[in-house]
Amino acid sequence: LAPGNVLGLSDDPRFGNADAGPGYVRAPAARLAEFKFTGNADRLQHYEVRYPALAVNMGIYTPAGKGGPSMVDDADTYRMVSYHFLTPVDDDNTMYFWLQQRNTDPHDEEITHRVAAGAKAAFEEDRHILQAVHLGMKSKTTPTTGLLLDAAASRFRKGLAELIQKENAASGKESGKPVQSPSVSL
Repeated sequence: LAPGNVLGLSDDPRFGNADAGPGYVRAPAARLAEFKFTGNADRLQHYEVRYPALAVNMGIYTPAGKGGPSMVDDADTYRMVSYHFLTPVDDDNTMYFWLQQRNTDPHDEEITHRVAAGAKAAFEEDRHILQAVHLGMKSKTTPTTGLLLDAAASRFRKGLAELIQKENAASGKESGKPVQSPSVSL
């Protein structure tokens, strides 16, 4: 994964836990059964998007004090990588394919089921918001107000629009309407 796109939470005291001290986070309760250690954790969170429609999200957890730039995987290291594939069907619909891998207990069906159920529940919670965002973007009547938390999604949409324009120019197509990218929250 591209080092320039990595955000290392364990290296930034702003992401520390007040009870544990700078550089540590509490291990998320939903993941405790998969971890091979207890207590606080160093956490690295990585997000990457590849045009036109692939997103990768990776979380790495190690016992507190073992993480950081010189981290070496060992038996206590927990890695979870999620892959998100988006395939636009038309202007209003996108097929979403998701898969996830982890480096522990690959044959434990209970953990696999729990991880999949948690991800599906999170997506179902997001579905209503994503649908509302799509509707708002499709029928907007005023300029968009950008929030800092929208920066990555805005950069992605801008880059995708530029790629579409280049592709249209190369094929001799002229588009009289603005390029609409799928509504995706990153």
